[in-house]
Amino acid sequence: MWLMDDASLHLPKSAISDAFASCEWEKRLEKRGNQTIVKEIFQKNREEIADEAKQIEEPLQCDFAKCTLKGELEEARMIINELKEKLGKMKMENDRLLGENTKLKEEINDWFDVLNVRVASADCSVRVKTFGLANQVQSEIITDMNRTMQDMRVKGKIILLPFQKGILQTNKTLVELFNCLEEKYVTKYIITYRLNQDILENFLSIIRRQGILIS
Repeated sequence: MWLMDDASLHLPKSAISDAFASCEWEKRLEKRGNQTIVKEIFQKNREEIADEAKQIEEPLQCDFAKCTLKGELEEARMIINELKEKLGKMKMENDRLLGENTKLKEEINDWFDVLNVRVASADCSVRVKTFGLANQVQSEIITDMNRTMQDMRVKGKIILLPFQKGILQTNKTLVELFNCLEEKYVTKYIITYRLNQDILENFLSIIRRQGILIS
């Protein structure tokens, strides 16, 4: 138990109020001081955290940019490789079609040579010899032409067209005619130019020039 003297009991009220007021201000100042210190600490921590985050974020952004660029480059490489592959396939298909087209032209050219021989010449190209002097080569040309006509289909058609049937019939007739003449009359060759209608047309032209009417 505290003992108080008489003097302390008779202090004026103003002095007591001032004492309480000074204590209150000290508490407030102390509280404000603590808040200021806390704020400074938090502010410092925020700045340090921001600096650290910036130091971490910049490399991450750089790495992200590199990864993004790397991904775009990889995607571009994939697209380029796909285009190269497609172009390669297109080139192969084009080469195949070009080869088939060239082969077809050669077959047709050789076939016309066989069917358009004008003279019997043994020292000329094999395919343009009269039919029978190079029987093996010429038979192969006719066989290849028959196969081409039988396998060929004009776009939008499912049957052979008249020109295909005509070529097949011409080839069949030529072979059968030569075999028949060779068997019966020991014929050695046929000048195929004389089998087409040009000879007949030339003959009719001569007759017309003579003024003879043909009904």
